[in-house]
Amino acid sequence: MPKISTYTDGGALQPDDALIVVRSGGNVRAFARLYDVAFYFPGVPGNDALLSRIVLPRACYLPSAAPSSRADAAAAATAASTLTIRRNGTAVGSIAWAAAGTVGSFTVAADRVFAAGDVLDVVAPASADATLADISITLALLLGAP
Repeated sequence: MPKISTYTDGGALQPDDALIVVRSGGNVRAFARLYDVAFYFPGVPGNDALLSRIVLPRACYLPSAAPSSRADAAAAATAASTLTIRRNGTAVGSIAWAAAGTVGSFTVAADRVFAAGDVLDVVAPASADATLADISITLALLLGAP
């Protein structure tokens, strides 16, 4: 049975722990499980390249602003570059790299819900950057619905 952990319990949350989050608006949400989806694209993606295509086996969601998600590239972008995060072919967010940047920043306007069987993919821009390469992305999803 999962237990409720706090930082005073001596450290990090375990995979089956529940996490209680209090937001500044006073809303409280409990998440029984965190669900990270990670992938790596080697080399320089071409125009409109599909960097990742994942069929999600369970219901989950990508929280607004994707606060715990991470994106990194081993080789910096020459110019600003933006990848698109899609659900079943429809854009639900983006990951942007600044010129000369190696760390991507996420834009997700609202919680994006995925049902079991939905396809989550990430696509390069129509005019891909010539130097942005070896891209690692971890999407910090949460199981269930918001």
